[in-house]
Amino acid sequence: MKYLITFLFVCLFVSQELISAQSYTKEERVYWLSKIWKDVSDNFYDTQKLKAMNWDSIYISYLPQVESVEKKCDYYGILSDFIGLLHDEHSGFYNRGGCTEEESSYDSLPFEIATADGRFYVSRVLQELVDSIPLGSELLTVENQPVLEYLNKNFIPVMNGNTPQVRLRKALSQFRIGIADKSISIRIKTPQENILGKAVQYNSSQFVNRSRLRILQNQRRENRLSLNQDINHTPYYYFRFDGFDLDEISTGINQLVDSIQLADYLVLDLRRNSGGSEAIADSLLMCFLDMDTLKTYPSITRVNQAYYAAKGYGYSEYKDYYEETAVDTLPEEIVVKKNLPYFNQLLFVLISDETCSAAEDLLITLKLHYPDRAILVGTPTSGSTGAPLVRLLNSDVYYRICTRGPLLPKGLFENGIQPDYSYSSGWEEMVSGEDHIFEFIADIFDKNLKIKK
Repeated sequence: MKYLITFLFVCLFVSQELISAQSYTKEERVYWLSKIWKDVSDNFYDTQKLKAMNWDSIYISYLPQVESVEKKCDYYGILSDFIGLLHDEHSGFYNRGGCTEEESSYDSLPFEIATADGRFYVSRVLQELVDSIPLGSELLTVENQPVLEYLNKNFIPVMNGNTPQVRLRKALSQFRIGIADKSISIRIKTPQENILGKAVQYNSSQFVNRSRLRILQNQRRENRLSLNQDINHTPYYYFRFDGFDLDEISTGINQLVDSIQLADYLVLDLRRNSGGSEAIADSLLMCFLDMDTLKTYPSITRVNQAYYAAKGYGYSEYKDYYEETAVDTLPEEIVVKKNLPYFNQLLFVLISDETCSAAEDLLITLKLHYPDRAILVGTPTSGSTGAPLVRLLNSDVYYRICTRGPLLPKGLFENGIQPDYSYSSGWEEMVSGEDHIFEFIADIFDKNLKIKK
């Protein structure tokens, strides 16, 4: 009760305009934690998850942390962990402007780790250290603990991802950031099978040559369209979209119709597509469907209605409003095709755990209504889509709360959308930068599906 009274008091006297971009008073720190708690309580789409995790108790347990924290970056970390417990990729805390005067207190490790074959490998390393931490070395332990055990203890529980694969990827990224010059102990196995123990520091900013060895090809966000030949000399057209935020996607495709028609099959690469506009994604999908209208899928969102909540104290039919668990069903959208070409070739769609949001909206519609139109190749997707409510703490700092969840048949989306053919890069591909998924697709097409082209 003491904390709830404090929350109401602060809400009366603290507004967003009072929040300084440079520092926060104790009252302001409590206010923003309380604001997040309230926004999640009222607007997060999954009420059953909130009940299961006992969201109110978690809020109470975080109050002493924000009251006593001294550094702004540490405060942001607490808020990030708080929202991260929702395990929802469209709900999170974001700091675009850094922590100004505190940035010098943090640094990164001089190497990066990625997963392949169920293990952990050095996927990038600063040029100066490539001899002592060879590219492609397997990371065996961190602080004398198996890597996954260390990540589960320190990072994974507060990562904002819907699926284990996403939380693991984000934990590996977060693992790289720490107190400047602090050392951690690691053991690695080099590609030559040598076992080495090392103490490494969070000190990458101190190196003169900070250029990284880029391992995976084409890692920057981009869109690309090109006519290619596979290893069997079969022409295929390659569409790579790393985001659906460019209205000219459909315009570009219209200009390339003749070239696209030359291909025997099509490859749509969404492995690094982090989403964007659902309308643009739907427009792209309609290029591969022989129809004038497209139905998407229904979803759920929260309903807060004060009058019904009041009636819920005495009338069972309004009980969900009283208990703040009422939801409404949003119908599927109907998209009308306008000035778009149609391509009927066999379609392969490349997916990964970085495929999310609007890209998954496209895939949900495919799997739900047109399961035979495309062949999905790669690894399971992120398992996250929705409409986030955004709140600003200041011009550089904000958080998001997911307000919409897809209403789908069980098994379609809980663990991400599953590929029809599984393909993940081995560590040799990771180190060489080669991408053999196209050879894999060519083999599928040539041996099993050529008759259907």
